[in-house]
Amino acid sequence: MRVLVFGDSIAQGFFDVEGGWVNYLRKYYDEILIRNNDISQPTVFNLAISGDFTRSVLKRFEDEVTARVWPGEEFVFIFAVGTNDTVYRGQEYESEPDIYKNELSELLNIAKKYSKEIMFVGLYPIIDRLLQPAPFSETGKSYSTERMHLFDKTLNNFCKKNKVAYVDLWREFTKQDNLETVFFDGIHPNDKGHKLIYEIVQPKLEELLK
Repeated sequence: MRVLVFGDSIAQGFFDVEGGWVNYLRKYYDEILIRNNDISQPTVFNLAISGDFTRSVLKRFEDEVTARVWPGEEFVFIFAVGTNDTVYRGQEYESEPDIYKNELSELLNIAKKYSKEIMFVGLYPIIDRLLQPAPFSETGKSYSTERMHLFDKTLNNFCKKNKVAYVDLWREFTKQDNLETVFFDGIHPNDKGHKLIYEIVQPKLEELLK
């Protein structure tokens, strides 16, 4: 089984020296493979690119998949998209929920050509006061918990309607006593935040792999 993970800088693993939550997934299965000489373990590919939008993943998705076709190997797809779609600059918005939903639909339809095992990772609350605008941006781009929640609800409803797996990060992040302890800069997780995401995603992936 080949697990292909698509997303942005968060899935790419920024600000975690261990490579982030996707790399924790790979490490988990690689350790079982090596310890037990069990080649049946899934191979995890991190295909996330910093700055990607849902439309960016949609544009490159099929090329990425066809390049990794291997005889006898099936695919599982994990999509962690939407955070950059929420970006705004003043009254200018990178995307809107309806556009996001349409792009998710296109992405799902293409993904179904290659696998029925598909999962979407939700968004989470952020630290607004650190991100309006974001300090790492030279163009004044901003993020808000309000827009993150709006897009997360869109994703959740989309997954329910299409009967596809949805990983709820929002609920677990809001359980944190101090949300700032899981972030490097208010939106990118630090090592603690990446471990939290991994701990939420990994059991859901296990369900798809059964």
